[in-house]
Amino acid sequence: MIDSKDGGKWTQVALRSKRPIASVITSNNIAEDVAKDMREFLDSEIWYTNRGIPWRRGYLLYGAAGAGKTSLIHACASALDLEVYCITLATEGLTDAILLKAMTLIPPGGVVVMEDVDVAIPKTSNEGLNRDDAPAKKEEENRKKGDRGSSGGHITLSGLLNAIDGISGSDGRLLFMTTNKKEMLDEALIRPGRADLSFEFFKATSDQIERMFKAFFPVDEIIKANSLRNDTDSGDEEDEKSIWTDEYIEELAKLYSAKVPKDFLSTAAVQGHLMVHKNSPRTAVGTIGEYIEKKQAEIAKAEEEKAKKEAEEKGGENKEDKEKADEKKKGDGEDKQVKEEAIKLAAAAIIGLVTKALEKPEETEKSEEEAKIEVEKADGKRVEEERKADDLAVEVEGC
Repeated sequence: MIDSKDGGKWTQVALRSKRPIASVITSNNIAEDVAKDMREFLDSEIWYTNRGIPWRRGYLLYGAAGAGKTSLIHACASALDLEVYCITLATEGLTDAILLKAMTLIPPGGVVVMEDVDVAIPKTSNEGLNRDDAPAKKEEENRKKGDRGSSGGHITLSGLLNAIDGISGSDGRLLFMTTNKKEMLDEALIRPGRADLSFEFFKATSDQIERMFKAFFPVDEIIKANSLRNDTDSGDEEDEKSIWTDEYIEELAKLYSAKVPKDFLSTAAVQGHLMVHKNSPRTAVGTIGEYIEKKQAEIAKAEEEKAKKEAEEKGGENKEDKEKADEKKKGDGEDKQVKEEAIKLAAAAIIGLVTKALEKPEETEKSEEEAKIEVEKADGKRVEEERKADDLAVEVEGC
């Protein structure tokens, strides 16, 4: 794995035993096809070089969870004796620069594994853009928003694309990307040159289930296990040995497979049940029905809880919408009240202005009358003063 604290160096975290390809039971012999393509790629360095094509190979494994995607990678790498380099894109502290450096350190023949890429790098939505131009556009938007990326490790789509097939990428490496939801991946990430071959994985088919059953219960091992347990139905060990034949195991395998509904169990789920009864094929056949019912009940409960949660969320949304509507209604009522008050005030103001305008002529008449009286008073006073002046003049002449 990548040590993000050490600038992109690789750290060995585990050594796993090799796994034979025959142990990975896939539909349509996918495991064999992938291993064959990997072998051919590793032998084609000169062919790639002569044609100016980067010597790299990419695979996309997508589809049902628990269908054997990771197991296939392990088995193919084991068959070709190749080292596996696992990258978790959501690793804390992992950046575009660190990822790019780590990818340049992959030696020829190194198998790089990026699991659940749809979770770490969700699909972008840039309508009207060339898909290879879309990541750059998206990152420009992210920079403006201060967002360095989608995942917890700050890996961006453009950074991932550059690490996968940029000019500084290492030659001779094989890349596996896995996802349960291909439709969630950006088309730029899975175009040829980055994901050269794609393989879809489904729920376990009847053929797969039968093959798994027979792989779990080889006749010689069953006979040996029964001998060690001394657990026979008849009490006669020799009679018990005589019934364990390849034909009998195949018959049990068909009975077992027939009890599994189509497209219901993943290969991981089938393996889980067989593991519980790894020394008793008849018990496995006898209990698979109960196992199916239990799984169906779990699914029904999960769907019920999901529906309940969605209903609660919808109810919450409805409640929120009602509260917003009530608040809006209240606001509309307050607005209406304010408007009514404004209308009243305006009406009062208009009435006041009209009243004042009607009162103005009376005030004018009153003012003119008062002025006339004042003039008459002034004239009378003047006449009185003139009379007094005349009387004074007469008295002076008499003296």
